[in-house]
Amino acid sequence: RQRVPFGTTSPFKTASGTFFLCCTPPGRKAIQHLHEALPDRFEGSKVWLDEQHDSSDATLVDAICYSRNVVVFLTAGSTSDPKWQHQMRVAQGARRNFILLGETDEMHGKPSIDELIAKCPTDLKPLFNDNVIIPYFSDPDFRNVTFEKMSRVLAVDPDESFLESKNLAKMRLDLFYKNVTVEDPETEDETVLAVFPRRFIFFCALCGLPLPGSTTTRAKHWARFVQVFIVLCMLLCTTRFFTPEGPGFLDYLSVAQIVALHPVLLLMMFVMMQAVKGKEVRKLVLEEIETSSQANFLCVKLERLTLAAWVLTAVLSVWGWISYLPGFWTSYYLEASNDAYNFLGVLGLLHGIAWLLALPLVFGIVFAVLILSFALQELSYMGLLSAFNELHPEIANKTLQAITKQAAGMSVKEGDLYRFQIRYLRCWELYRMIQWKASLPFLAFWLAQLLLLAWSIWSLVQGFDAVVDDRTLRLRAHWHLSARLTWLIGASPWFGLAGYIIGLLPWGSNFYARKLVNASNHIFFTNTNLRICFMSFIHDFDLEFRILFLQATPWSFLLAFSILVVNTVGYLADVVRLFSSV
Repeated sequence: RQRVPFGTTSPFKTASGTFFLCCTPPGRKAIQHLHEALPDRFEGSKVWLDEQHDSSDATLVDAICYSRNVVVFLTAGSTSDPKWQHQMRVAQGARRNFILLGETDEMHGKPSIDELIAKCPTDLKPLFNDNVIIPYFSDPDFRNVTFEKMSRVLAVDPDESFLESKNLAKMRLDLFYKNVTVEDPETEDETVLAVFPRRFIFFCALCGLPLPGSTTTRAKHWARFVQVFIVLCMLLCTTRFFTPEGPGFLDYLSVAQIVALHPVLLLMMFVMMQAVKGKEVRKLVLEEIETSSQANFLCVKLERLTLAAWVLTAVLSVWGWISYLPGFWTSYYLEASNDAYNFLGVLGLLHGIAWLLALPLVFGIVFAVLILSFALQELSYMGLLSAFNELHPEIANKTLQAITKQAAGMSVKEGDLYRFQIRYLRCWELYRMIQWKASLPFLAFWLAQLLLLAWSIWSLVQGFDAVVDDRTLRLRAHWHLSARLTWLIGASPWFGLAGYIIGLLPWGSNFYARKLVNASNHIFFTNTNLRICFMSFIHDFDLEFRILFLQATPWSFLLAFSILVVNTVGYLADVVRLFSSV
């Protein structure tokens, strides 16, 4: 058998735009159509036919070696044909790029995938492991779907397509969908759609979270400053444990809530940046996602959420300033005459200055991370939705939502279901990896909530009757401390309303899981046996957030909500006792 040694053949780049077409006799008619259509579809390409060369002819080896792509048209019995096997071994030895096409018409030799693999020689079986069989449609209305899928795997090994996409990404600073295009309003030309809107990228950059698209030197320096600033603020807030004098201090519990927030912020920033800039997200947007309507709608959602984040950040920051700054910038500290109180005055002044910048940053970071978590969930869902395009060309041309509204069944073949399963599994694995990468802040949050239960239950046992203590005197003397308590009820992630948004976000995955199952239930196949296999496959893959002890299932939602309520009511009981005593 004549083979070409590795590394001695023409590389992909020098053999660009050439195809070698091979098939067995049942596929001759289709291969002739391809021979005529490929030069028109891929401009400048050169096409070789296997029937032009005898299997023992040396020109056959040359034709394969100088072709960038070997297009293998599969029909019933292809893998048992000796001539086909010889051509595959030559192309395999020459390290050519394989494009497998499968006949979809029963009248023209539609193959059984299992039978092809069973009769394939052992040394050629990797062809089916490493390459997806693209359905060939003789109908001109659907043939473009075949060419579109072929264009995505031209002259690449299994990883080169992603590498080429990465090279394309280097030309753009932002993260974008490679397979979703929009019209550029300035040039009126088609361009790929960016994942994150510019307003959201700007908002995250101000919060010290430089997304792809804001990776300038200035943005990186600002992000480092924000991280250092948060550490310094944590150290500054820690000093309040040792300086309980004056109107700037209410109680140790309030100080503990603020101090504990700083390491969680740093954790959220680090983890979310690792997840957003990870290879899993890039694989999704550059290779998998093809749902144009969903991608455009996500941009609209992110724009609206960014506006809401600006408003909430401003409101909560002003509320926080009113609650804290009068206690820091007060004559009690600033007009003190002895050295001890001068030291407290300096601390109060530094606290006030730090809080002017810290509050917008803190709330901005929290909202940015929450929006990014939502965006990652949406991207994962869009990747899974795109896998449904493999079931039928009509799903690719329309949307899955439009198909589910139709009562007619789809003619789905075994090969279609196989391609769907491979792609769905690939997207599901990316989805799980993204969940693991983004899970650490939520695990830390719920661990803290479980630890706080002991104090909250003790507080509830104390009842709601008035209790006079040192805090009562401070509240009577300083109005801003009352405002501080109300601010903590709304803004504290440990006992306040903000904790519900952060803590219950993992349960949002159940919404997408239900949407996907409902869509699957409304897809009808003409082959009922295949539909049973399809539904069984869908139910085999959990889409809920299930990481270690945090099992965000519908049943666990009531337990999680109850924990949050107990902690909130426990803190409210303490606040009510204080206000009653005042």
